Amino acid sequence: MPNNPYALYASGFGVKIVRAEERIKAVTLNADSAKRLGAAKGTAALQIDRVARDLENRLIEWRGR
Repeated sequence: MPNNPYALYASGFGVKIVRAEERIKAVTLNADSAKRLGAAKGTAALQIDRVARDLENRLIEWRGR
């Protein structure tokens, strides 16, 4: 798998990403997230939600919770 997923989308599927939006928010980790990250509950972290769209404005990628 390439390091750049957008290159994979273009070469493997003919999909060109033209826009991406990110929202970043400071949070404290709940018990489940802390366990997954190997951190203590209540640790400060950044939560990032990202969506990417193609030429027709279709949602191609969503990274988030």
